[in-house]
Amino acid sequence: MPAPARPPIAVQLINGNAVLTSPATFAGYGLEYNMDLNTTNWATYAGTATTNGGNLNVVVPTTAGNNFFRLRSP
Repeated sequence: MPAPARPPIAVQLINGNAVLTSPATFAGYGLEYNMDLNTTNWATYAGTATTNGGNLNVVVPTTAGNNFFRLRSP
């Protein structure tokens, strides 16, 4: 049995914000974040996704320090 498709995430820095983009076909996935990859403290990101040209975009204000993101399957 083949592994299920995993959604790609593209990240761009636009106007001082990180813009995370994924295809809208993966709309059921949830965006999670963690500030330290040495922990398992992943939390649901509360930002709002917008649709633009077949993609879902989430704008994340940049802050000092690290921010890591992942998509969690439904």
